[in-house]
Amino acid sequence: MCECRVRPTALSNEKIQDGFSCTDCMCSCVPKKMTWNYASINETLEAGKHYGYKYGEVSHDFQTFVKKRHARIKVLNGAYESNWAKEGIELIHGTATFVSKNELEVKPKDGSESYRITAPHIAIASGGYPTKPENIKGSEYGITSDEYFLIEHLPKKMVFVGAGYIAVELAGVMNAIGVETHLFIRGNTFLRKFDPMIQETMTKHYEEAGVIVHRNHPGVKEVIQLQAGADETDPREKQLKIISNDGSELITNELLWAIGRSPETRGLGLENTGIKLGPRGHIVVDKFQNSSIDGIYALGDVTGQVCPSTQYQQNKDACSLPHLHF
Repeated sequence: MCECRVRPTALSNEKIQDGFSCTDCMCSCVPKKMTWNYASINETLEAGKHYGYKYGEVSHDFQTFVKKRHARIKVLNGAYESNWAKEGIELIHGTATFVSKNELEVKPKDGSESYRITAPHIAIASGGYPTKPENIKGSEYGITSDEYFLIEHLPKKMVFVGAGYIAVELAGVMNAIGVETHLFIRGNTFLRKFDPMIQETMTKHYEEAGVIVHRNHPGVKEVIQLQAGADETDPREKQLKIISNDGSELITNELLWAIGRSPETRGLGLENTGIKLGPRGHIVVDKFQNSSIDGIYALGDVTGQVCPSTQYQQNKDACSLPHLHF
C-alpha cells in the first residue's frame, strides 16, 4: 500500500474540468456509457413505430443532457473523495514530477508554492491519452475523444478517422442522434481485432443504419480550417476542409481523430528514476505490476497491458453498439 497518494500528471489542471477530475473512469467510461444510453433511447423511440407505438414528434436537447451528465459525474467524484477521506487517504489536486525514484515535486492546482514529498512506495496509474497525427498538416484543427465530451451543441456533420472501438462507438452514437456521420477506415471493415464475421456484419449494419463508411480510405493529406467554431463546446459553425491523399475533399463541422493512444508519462520526470520503458514509451512491469525500479509500480494503460476486465467489457459491448441488432 502506498504511503502517499498524489495526482499524477494525467490529472493536471487541463484535465480537471468543471470542478471534477478526469480520471479514465470519470472522463471516458462513465460519460461514454451515459451518452450511449442517450443515443440508444433515441433509437428505441424510432424502432417503437414498427411495434405499433404512436406518438407525435419527439425532440431531444443535447445541451441539457450534457449538463445532467456533468452533474452526475460531479456527484460520483464527491462519493469517491468522501470514501477516500474515510479511509484516511490524503488527496492532493495538482501535478507530480519525479526528482528521484522516491521523491516527487508537487505543484498544487490552486497555484500555491510547490513542495516535495517522499515515499518508499509509489504507484503510477496515469493512463493514456489519445493522439493526433503529427505528419498531417492541420491535424490540430480536429479533436480527440477527450474533447468530444466537451461538446454541448451537436454539429450537423462529423467525420471520424479510425477503425477501432472508440471511433466506431462514438460514430454510432452521433449517427443515432441525427448527426450526418462519416467514418474513414483504411481497410474494408472496421474493428479489425475482432473476429472477421463481427467485422463484416457490423460494418454492413453501420452502413444500413446511415453511417457513411469510407472503406479503403486513402488517408488524410491535409485539414484546412475554413471557419472556427464558437468555442470547444459548439462546433455548429465550425468548418473544416479535409483533403485526402487521392485529392478528394470533404467539408465537415467537426473531425475526431481516433487513431490510437500513447502512455500518459508527459511531465512525470521518469528520466530521473531510471525506470525502464518499452519501445512505445509504456512503463515495463512484471505480472505483479513491479517496474524495473524497486518501490515504483505501474498499472493500467500507462503500462500498455490490456486489463482482462476491459477486454471482457469490450467484447460484451460489441453486440450493443448503437444501430447494431443481431
